[in-house]
Amino acid sequence: MLGSIGLLLIAAVSVLVYFFPADSLLGPTGNDRGSLGSTILTVAVIAAIADQLRKGRRWAWWVAVAYGTLHVVLTLITLGVAIGVDYETTGAVTVGTALLWAGEVALLYGGRGAFRVPARRKITDGALSGADPGTAVRALLTDRCESDGLVPCLFSTTATVADQAGELGWRSVQIAEDTIVDLAQLEFKGKAWQDIRSAINKASKEGIEFRMVHLAEEPFAVLAQVRAISEEWVGEKGLPEMGFALGGVEDALDPAVRVGLAIDAGGSVHGVTSWLPVYAPGGEIRGWTLDVMRRRPDGFRPVVKFLIASVCQTFKEEGAEIVSLSGAPLARSAGADGTEPIDRLLEGLGAAMEPYYGFRSLHAFKAKLPPRHEPVFLCYRDEADLPRIGIALTKAYLPEASAKDLMALSASTH
Repeated sequence: MLGSIGLLLIAAVSVLVYFFPADSLLGPTGNDRGSLGSTILTVAVIAAIADQLRKGRRWAWWVAVAYGTLHVVLTLITLGVAIGVDYETTGAVTVGTALLWAGEVALLYGGRGAFRVPARRKITDGALSGADPGTAVRALLTDRCESDGLVPCLFSTTATVADQAGELGWRSVQIAEDTIVDLAQLEFKGKAWQDIRSAINKASKEGIEFRMVHLAEEPFAVLAQVRAISEEWVGEKGLPEMGFALGGVEDALDPAVRVGLAIDAGGSVHGVTSWLPVYAPGGEIRGWTLDVMRRRPDGFRPVVKFLIASVCQTFKEEGAEIVSLSGAPLARSAGADGTEPIDRLLEGLGAAMEPYYGFRSLHAFKAKLPPRHEPVFLCYRDEADLPRIGIALTKAYLPEASAKDLMALSASTH
């Protein structure tokens, strides 16, 4: 980062000298500032190399050191030959730039151990070229962030992982809260479950039936209704459907995913939820976590409560330990600490995205249930990594969002 900033400083000085010539400590700069074309070319080349230095590229280090050294050496030779000659109005820019390059070369040479990232090349063998995603992910985690100049972060981790990362010098910030229902003691009794019992009773009176299915095996009529409900839901948000940690109908078609449907006697689908398996060590499924949750706007009003209650009952009967209602991104319980700048930034983003995706409304709905809450964290090495992490997460969550969409979202944060 320092090497990149040093190069950008040299580029900035070149621009200032060209457009604002003046008398400097080394003399006037007006006569040897070069042409506009040479200034633009210098700035463009320096900017390109600076970006690669920021990524730790080995070739960029060699280019910067070689060019800087050459510049300093040529300047010294020129000065040596011209000793005793009255420069009058020439030499200030040449000498001044040489001094900046000398400092840059010294910085790069002193930090040469940081520039070990080779030029990107196509991977033709090894774990990353295979078809097994799990193997590829493990290979990436263990071997490639440092050697490829990537910025690592741990996204959506538990408090235990955040504590372990803290012991390694990493920082962490809470980004969500996971809502967990322990199924072993689950009984829909007491005041806390009154809304759930009312939803179940009302569904029974109105002929709404719960079905646990694999969506890909359902008839075309059911699948078409599910798609229509989801598309209508997305259309109301003003932004494309989110991805990454949030799923859609296509993800719900995976055979490993269970889907809960609320269907009336006429075959109309009123709501849908999909559930991803939660694995215990050894590969056994110990629970399920909510992914897709959609309801028909003109359908059975308490359908979500009915679906969640029915799903919990079904999974409990199957012997599952927990059901996670998933984390509401950028939402936290009242009273959660938010004093750090990154916390305030996340609060602002959460408020901005609320009209589009209802993260906090989702969190408020879950708060009506009596489960337990567990914080979810983002772990990162240093604040300098946060801009690149933010860009990566934005691209992951909204891969189909246009520049206009993102500008609209950005404007709503101010």
